[in-house]
Amino acid sequence: MASTTIHSWPTPDDTDAVSAGAAAIRTLAGAIDTTVDGKANTADAATLQQVRDDLGNDTLIAGTSTSIVYDAGTSLIEIGVVAADFATAAHDHDLTVSGEAGTAYTLVLADAQAYKRFTAATLATVTVPTNAAAEFDTGEQITLYAAGVGGVAVVGDAGVTVNGAGTIRQGQLGVLVKAAADVWDLHAPSDEPAEFGIAVTDEATPITTTGTKATFRLPSAMTLTEVRASLVGACATGTFTVDVNEGGVSVLSTTVTIDATETTSTTAATAAVISAADLADDAQITIDVDATGDNAATGLKVWLIGVRA
Repeated sequence: MASTTIHSWPTPDDTDAVSAGAAAIRTLAGAIDTTVDGKANTADAATLQQVRDDLGNDTLIAGTSTSIVYDAGTSLIEIGVVAADFATAAHDHDLTVSGEAGTAYTLVLADAQAYKRFTAATLATVTVPTNAAAEFDTGEQITLYAAGVGGVAVVGDAGVTVNGAGTIRQGQLGVLVKAAADVWDLHAPSDEPAEFGIAVTDEATPITTTGTKATFRLPSAMTLTEVRASLVGACATGTFTVDVNEGGVSVLSTTVTIDATETTSTTAATAAVISAADLADDAQITIDVDATGDNAATGLKVWLIGVRA
């Protein structure tokens, strides 16, 4: 009989009788069975490496293979029961955990897929560098955890956009995802609103004098974003002016005003400007009237609006 070039499987000769064809086919089938069974049960390191190379994953076959059929040098035919556990140290997905005690940190390439814990007692600022300075892969994620009471503020370096940039409060975490070159998205809990309102005077008595009209303490720290004032009865002429102080010092560089005939500061010609937004827990707040207009205003209320710090 003749034989194949690669595996030397026996094949019928052209001169064999037709009656011998069945026997020749059985012989050929037996030879194929023997070859395939031998490769399945005697796969050596070189064969396994070829499988790894073809699959593009050096750790897919992590243990003893019990059923591999592979023709070395050509292509993968079949993988049966490959391994009990595909997870290996080289390709697991555990995050790299590291701590930062400082108050200023710029991300580096080694932070890719990292879990960063910030422990400072004051606000820690994390800066996202430009793509030119640190070329993270698009889709890369970095987890930031605010372990310290100061929290973590996330900002972009010049030319870097961080969507959702803000402050991560103590006990919370945020996830940075690179969306494109110099564009990152921060996924973090929304800031908790803080709104404190106080009735500064009674509803009916005209406010005719200036000075401190109310004193109270904040129940929690907050970041001030807006101050509003309102009246029950408006001034016919003149401007009614209100100031807000923390510990005796104004938090406004431009005070709150209510224009003549108006009962709310939201329509004032000149908007209030906040100069000291960070108010401490249990801070003593005083509300002052700096100008009474025509002395006809009644029912002053003041609202401090912001987020919990």
